[in-house]
Amino acid sequence: MPTTPTDNEPSAEGISAVLTAHHLSAGWREKLNAVIGGEIEVLVLRDLRKDQPVEMIRKLRAARYSSVYIACEIDESRSLVPILKVFSLFLGVGKRFALYPDLSVEKVSFLDGLAAGVSICKTFVYAKKLSWRAARDAKMLLDKPRKPMPGRTFKKGLYIKANPSGAAGVGGAVAHTAGVLNGFDGIGVKMTYASMEDTPGVNPGIEVAKAAPPETSIPPLRRLGASGELNLIVRSGAFVDSGREILASSSHDFIYQRMSLNNYAGVLLSREFNLPLVLEYNGSEVWIAEHWANGLVKRELSADIEAASLRHAHIVVTISEALQDDLLKRGVEQSRIVTYPNCVDPDKFSPDRFSAADIRGFRKRFGIPEGSMLLTFVGTFGPWHGAEIFADAITQLLEHDQDLVTSLDIRFLFVGDGVRRSECERRISGAARDRTYFVGLLEQTAAPLCLAASDILISPHVENADGSAFFGSPTKLFEYMAACKPIIASRLGQIADVMAGSPDVSELGKAKATLPDTASGILVAPGDASDLRRAIVCLANNREWRERLGQQARNLVLSKYTWSDHVRAIYQAMERI
Repeated sequence: MPTTPTDNEPSAEGISAVLTAHHLSAGWREKLNAVIGGEIEVLVLRDLRKDQPVEMIRKLRAARYSSVYIACEIDESRSLVPILKVFSLFLGVGKRFALYPDLSVEKVSFLDGLAAGVSICKTFVYAKKLSWRAARDAKMLLDKPRKPMPGRTFKKGLYIKANPSGAAGVGGAVAHTAGVLNGFDGIGVKMTYASMEDTPGVNPGIEVAKAAPPETSIPPLRRLGASGELNLIVRSGAFVDSGREILASSSHDFIYQRMSLNNYAGVLLSREFNLPLVLEYNGSEVWIAEHWANGLVKRELSADIEAASLRHAHIVVTISEALQDDLLKRGVEQSRIVTYPNCVDPDKFSPDRFSAADIRGFRKRFGIPEGSMLLTFVGTFGPWHGAEIFADAITQLLEHDQDLVTSLDIRFLFVGDGVRRSECERRISGAARDRTYFVGLLEQTAAPLCLAASDILISPHVENADGSAFFGSPTKLFEYMAACKPIIASRLGQIADVMAGSPDVSELGKAKATLPDTASGILVAPGDASDLRRAIVCLANNREWRERLGQQARNLVLSKYTWSDHVRAIYQAMERI
């Protein structure tokens, strides 16, 4: 049983290691520091695994810490604790502890670590059985026609969010989920929310039915036949079990599932309970795994599950024209597709929510000078987010526009985490590093204040490396607009469509350049740090343009990019079927 922090608490002498599967949010890390005391060093499993296994174990054995804490920030991450317990055995420490979301501490013995290894082996066998069943189900579903649905009114729905959200439960997927749930609630459709995590921002009146997360996850040891894909199959089974309990105990009129890799719970439940399935499609999870992650061990299985889900969904909701074209090519009829961009809750991001004291408090928290001009990137450091382009632009600013940077005391803020964060940090050095803040993950509720405390917001997305169409609909773009702040964004895909009427930075170099009333920001060439630097200089030098762009961006959001607009488009399609 977990103990209080005062029981069995290790000495604060020396450095304590904090072993975690994902980077921790800034807020939870602050709480962690208060519990542990003394100096800590965070060891992230994802970063450790960059080395070959033998080299990784050698480094762990060579490390010297006074104690090690296994950190679990959210309930959904509890299934990773056994893996971390096994890893902790390789650290040369005598005291091991597990620290849970409520900040309770549990002492971990050497035998606990061995027991965790046995549990992982059992889960591996169980996951293999589920994998064989999933392969059978997917083939069967691909051979069956979609079930026709009787006419009905849509008064209550079951929302399934099965995709893992990471350690801190933050990001665009979290914002999208809360937005859709609240949007349905706002038009009078009651929703039951099934997930393995808490989602910040969900209206209090929405019923939450937490699916039980697996007790143990399988480490991705491909050479031993194990992979993270098996964990997703186990999650799918858990959502089927949870969904059956929910649908058997109360009446629902439809199922809404956010599509995720290897999860076809919505299809099985839709057919079993004769309910329409609305499937949210944010891009092919198979394509994403192969191009932005480490690929797939069982690609055919994942592709079959994805194809079966698209085949049996009565409505497929997607977020961009590029994804609509993709769905049409995959055989989804136009009559089943609803296309509407990601949106925002404008009230949450209203600049009127925060006082000058709130903004000073946020800046003080991270050591950002009160009177400085703050340029901010919020998001994932992923392959298409372009954070490294912003990093290069910062370096160029310090090389070519030092006087401007100094006179306005320009500072740069990176909020978020991802595989390319270390590369961004590497690209910024010297005087630029002294003006740049990498604060990691912020709790979801802190995002509006972060934007309110900023002066210019950066959305530097880049093209897909394989030359395919950019299909994203960045949630942060609409949050930027709602925050009433000037935006610099890439002239790319839907971003350019949403910001149509905004000038390209090349147009602003002309004599007597004017700012159109249709402008909601400044557009730059994707992947071009020099273009981004020029746009920053332009806005930094023009306070009036900054104010106008911010207000015009918020007006645009209010006119057609709220979650209410998004959900109404979905509901109209539901009524048609």
